[in-house]
Order: sequence, then C-alpha cells, then structure tokens
Amino acid sequence: MDLIIRKIREFELMSAAYIMGLRVGTLAGKFLLGLFIVRFIGLEAMGAYGLIMGAAAILPMVVRLGIFSSLSRIAVGQSLEDLTKNLRHYGIGSLVIYTVLFPIILGAGFYFDQPLLAGLAFFVIMFEHASTDIFVLTNNLGKPKLANELLSLQSAVWVYLYMALAWAFPALRTLDTVFGFWIIGGLIPSLIAIYATRAWPWKQAFAEKISFAWYHTHFRGAWRIYMSDMINVFSIYMDRYMITFLLGLEAAGIYVLFWQVINAICNLVGAGVLQVYRPRLIAANSENNQDLFRKLFWQSLYKSLAVALVMAIGSAIIVPYLIRLTDQQMAMDYMPLFWFMLAAMMVRIGYDVCAYTLFAERRDGTVLRNGILKLSATCVIGALILVLVGLYGAPLTTVIAESLAIISTALIWTQKRTVA
Repeated sequence: MDLIIRKIREFELMSAAYIMGLRVGTLAGKFLLGLFIVRFIGLEAMGAYGLIMGAAAILPMVVRLGIFSSLSRIAVGQSLEDLTKNLRHYGIGSLVIYTVLFPIILGAGFYFDQPLLAGLAFFVIMFEHASTDIFVLTNNLGKPKLANELLSLQSAVWVYLYMALAWAFPALRTLDTVFGFWIIGGLIPSLIAIYATRAWPWKQAFAEKISFAWYHTHFRGAWRIYMSDMINVFSIYMDRYMITFLLGLEAAGIYVLFWQVINAICNLVGAGVLQVYRPRLIAANSENNQDLFRKLFWQSLYKSLAVALVMAIGSAIIVPYLIRLTDQQMAMDYMPLFWFMLAAMMVRIGYDVCAYTLFAERRDGTVLRNGILKLSATCVIGALILVLVGLYGAPLTTVIAESLAIISTALIWTQKRTVA
C-alpha cells in the first residue's frame, strides 16, 4: 500500500511538473514573440499587437455575460445531457453576440483604413474565447493535463512555428501573418474538442427549442461574477489603451513588451502558490478555524512575494540582454521603466493574495468593491499621472490603485477582528 501511495504521489508530482513546464513554455513563447515583433516589424506593430491582445481578453469576457463561469462550475458532476444542453444555449448566445460585433469591428477597421487587420482581429478574439472556454471546462472536468496541452496548442505551438518560419522567410514578418497563425492556433484546439466530444448527446440538445428563460435565469444568477470579471479584466488591460491614446503606439509597444514579463511572473505565482493555497483557505474558513486561516494567509503572502522577488531579480538581470536583441534604441532607453514595473508588480502580488483570501471568505461584495476602487483609480489617477510624467506613470498608477485596494481590505479585516 505504501508503494502504491508513493507511486501515486510521484505521478502527481511529475504531472504537476509537466503542466508547469507547459505553462513556462507558453509564457516564454509570448515574450519571445514580443521581442520578434519589436525587432523585425517595429514598436508600433508591437503596440497594435498589444491592443489586440487586450481586446482578445476583454471582449470574450463581455460576451460570456458571466454565464460561462457559472456553467463551468456546475459542470463538475453534471450529466452529459444537461451539460450539452447548457453548452448549446451558451454557444448559440455567444455566436449571436459575435454576429452583432462583426460589422462593428469591421466598420472600425475601415474607419482606420485597416479592414483586413480588423477582420483578422475579430477571428483572433472569437477563437481566443473558444479556446479559453475549452481549457477551463476541460480542467474542471478533471483533465488538467489535456487542458494544458490544448492551451499550449492555442497559445504557444503556433508562436514557435511562426517565429521559425518567419526567421527563414522574411516575407512572413507582418502583423497580418502573426494574426493568421494566431487564428490557426485557436482553431486547432477547437477542432480537437469537437472531435473529442463527438459522442456527447449533441443531437438531442440541438433538437430542443431555444429557451429564452434559460438566459434570464443564468444571467440573473451570475451577474455578480460578471461584474467582478469585467472589472478585473479592464483593470489589467486598460492601461495600454490609455497609453496609446495619450502617448502613442510606440510607447504602448514598449510598455506591452515589458508587461508580458510582469504578467508571466504573476501567472506563475498564481499557479504555483496562490491556487495551491486557495482550497486550504476555503477549507479553513468553512471550518471557522480563524487561527489556521490567518496562518495560511501569511504563508501564502510570504511565499508569493518570495517567489516573485526571485523571478524579478532574475528578470532584471536577463531581460536587458534580451531587449538588446530587438535593435530598438528606444526600448533600451526605457529599461528603467521595466525595473519600476518589477517593483510595482510586488504590490500587485499583494493585491492578488488579498483577492484570493477574500474569495475564500466568500466576500464577493468586497471583491467587487475593491475592483471598482482599483479600476476607478486606474482610469482617473492614471490618466493624470501619464500626462504629467509620461510612460513612467504606468507603474506608479499600479502602485496607487493596488495599494488603495489593499488598504481597503486591511480595514475590513481590522473591523472584523474588532467585532469578534
């Protein structure tokens, strides 16, 4: 029995290492693609790429209406009949919204004299939406290895393939080609998912009439999740649009290039530390074990900051050498910005720990209020600071906005202990 248990633990450890390796490969690929774009296509192209990347995160969140978060949660243990019926309604509703969005996005493309780029961006966004949903649902159905393999196909494999081909064939070094490969990267996991679920009862699900009451019921039950998700994604991606509007595409290109490193570190800290502690915090709160809860909170905070600090130091040493490969003097001139962003990232990690902890306490209202506070500070204070100090105002805005949310959380916890 001990041997069996040991083998199971070894397998789980190997599986976790494999998944983490896939994550690292994906994040590294995205940063290398950013370097490639800056080096061979230009800073303005990197700025445009960053704007589409932001749109590919924001618009799917808008289209989901918070419904998918609810569906993916109740999918655990649900019968295939009910699951397929829910996915059928959700999928048709999403397609209707995208059908409405397509002429709007294409019209914007004609307005800016970039109709082809706008059309490609639309399909990038739509397949990014589908691939992310596939990843979340596959993971929730107890297949994390397959989920991360599909995510790598969608987010990493096409990146490395594109860079290899574009290195050999310079004619491929265009933003249109990048988006073309991105669309193919999203299409492949979608086709795999369709094939893998071919035996599901789709015929019965599509045989039934569409129920408009279904949308009303599920949206009514998910609107708080929807608002929190929307505020969170806007808080993360709003800065690049403000920078583009106030400072131009080249400045946005530099910021997005550095931001990819920051976001990669935050994602790895989230996957390696915070997601590990979240179920423990939830369990401690459910048992009303406040001593254990506080202990786990501080452990998660210390470990998150320690891991982030180690990766920040490594990035501060390595990234300047990589930036030199872009042969862009403007990017090199802004290297101090990257160091400021690394410092601001530590405050963002602190906010993430607070958000995970509030989630474990089921304080959804507090999470929503903190999100509103953070987004408001980002938009109002951020715009003013960007005008006054330029691109260096972006990390300063992060520090102010995240600090306000952390202080708000600390005050709530102080009041809780006083009442207790």
